[in-house]
Amino acid sequence: MTCSFCAFIAERTKPGQEDFPFESPEIVGWFDAHPVSPGHFLLVPRRHVGKLTDMTSEEVARLFSALRHAKSLIESLDVARMRKLYGALRAQRVSENSPLFIEKVLEHPCLGQKPHGYNHGVNEGVAGGQTVDHLHWHIIPRYIGDVPDPRGGVRAVFPKLANYQAPFYKTITSKT
Repeated sequence: MTCSFCAFIAERTKPGQEDFPFESPEIVGWFDAHPVSPGHFLLVPRRHVGKLTDMTSEEVARLFSALRHAKSLIESLDVARMRKLYGALRAQRVSENSPLFIEKVLEHPCLGQKPHGYNHGVNEGVAGGQTVDHLHWHIIPRYIGDVPDPRGGVRAVFPKLANYQAPFYKTITSKT
């Protein structure tokens, strides 16, 4: 089976195709077609690897350098550029659900604002939620008020254990 990210990278690097918003010899980056917040960005190694530990030291260094560039790119977007960006993504209709995600992000009250924080995430393996078997690093901009209580951040994959500052018994016995 062909990797969808490898196919996308190969197609996008053909002459006459639009450039990636971020490119280096080892890493490419693009705005997620299923964004959970305005500016949701993916960084993807050009070489097919399934997990971080499959990357070379040079690739890991380039990935971390790419993080800085991607955050600068996200922070440079104003409302007009975001609307244009998401309009183009909506037209591509990457999946049946991608337009729904895009519409939701276009309604976000902080569209075009500089993020107040970020979540970074890598899903590895089926149990870790990886849906494309090609490593990809999510950079998810966060905004004050985007969720009622952001404490716990990525720990919220286990909602009852996310807020480690809450009394433990209350956290694990409360309904989610």
